[in-house]
Amino acid sequence: MVVAMRGGDNAPKVVQGKGQAPKKGDANSVYEKVHNEDPNKIVSRTTYDKNGNISTREDYDHTHFDKATKTELQNHKHIYEYNDKGQRIGEKTVPIK
Repeated sequence: MVVAMRGGDNAPKVVQGKGQAPKKGDANSVYEKVHNEDPNKIVSRTTYDKNGNISTREDYDHTHFDKATKTELQNHKHIYEYNDKGQRIGEKTVPIK
């Protein structure tokens, strides 16, 4: 696992690894999953909110079938919603433009 800081003092902490992103992370941090054979290729990027919950996950290495539009989304983003108790209550998936 590699930890990198980017973009100055106020930039979020960025951690890279080859495994799935942890369910909880440091507040306002980023986890980048890298390709097993090419560590310079990022296959997904997970961001964590102020409580350490997964806020978003961007996937770059596989498609996602969108039921609403009945299309395959190549690069796509999962957006997670939580209630006041920190329990996940929703998710939506959108294309990355």
